[in-house]
Amino acid sequence: VSKEYQISLSPGIKSIGGEDSIETFTNSFTTTSEVNKVIGYSVQGRAINATYFGIGPKKVLLVASMHGSESNTGAMLNSWISYLRNNQSQIGSDRTFIIVPYLNPDGKAANKRFNANNVDLNRNWQTPDWQSLTYWQSRSYENGGGSTPYSEPETKALRDLVLSERPSLTITYHSNANMVLGDGISQSFGDWYANLTGYTRSNNPEGDTSSMSALGYVVTGTFEDWSSRLGNITLVVEFISTTANEYQRNYPALKGLLTYGL
Repeated sequence: VSKEYQISLSPGIKSIGGEDSIETFTNSFTTTSEVNKVIGYSVQGRAINATYFGIGPKKVLLVASMHGSESNTGAMLNSWISYLRNNQSQIGSDRTFIIVPYLNPDGKAANKRFNANNVDLNRNWQTPDWQSLTYWQSRSYENGGGSTPYSEPETKALRDLVLSERPSLTITYHSNANMVLGDGISQSFGDWYANLTGYTRSNNPEGDTSSMSALGYVVTGTFEDWSSRLGNITLVVEFISTTANEYQRNYPALKGLLTYGL
């Protein structure tokens, strides 16, 4: 728990040499709930880091840069980490934030969507529609979904984190379709987030189980579909820009998560 302590040492304390101190010494320090963990490593050996704030049993998981070319989403979460670091007393006592700014560090380093194995990490999840052949916009990718679900170390790292922490709420940040996606058990949470941020609220066509179908092309094997099928409240937030840090736009909702009913 973040708490400030003050210490005071009165005159008369002897030094190692035996002399008495003649002045009062005062100082203060603040404890922190911040914990940094490496949850896995990328194909090229880069660490995948998660930052924790809070000590409550209910977890809020925020993930960005699943696609390496969308590093502006990770920059936004780094801004939120800075805010939490300086305002830990605002975190509800019942919750813990888990923040993964850069799930795809190899893609970020190369400024490309896919990981170092040329796999789209958001097509590599074990869902009923998973397939190795994937699509993005007007192109197809023979091995875009990987050789099997969870074939990629980055996917395994996030999978294991979700299964061990069992978050109450999960949001993944992408760019740049300008929308909030999430229906079913995530419907009201998605409405709340879109209302506070001004992103377009989008739902899937009735009967379509693909969590990303609103993007206008075939999408398979997504994290959001996998997570939702576990019964987790899960949103996709798509930025407007491919480059801008949209922290100010997301700030009202992020701050709302400090007390959002879990």
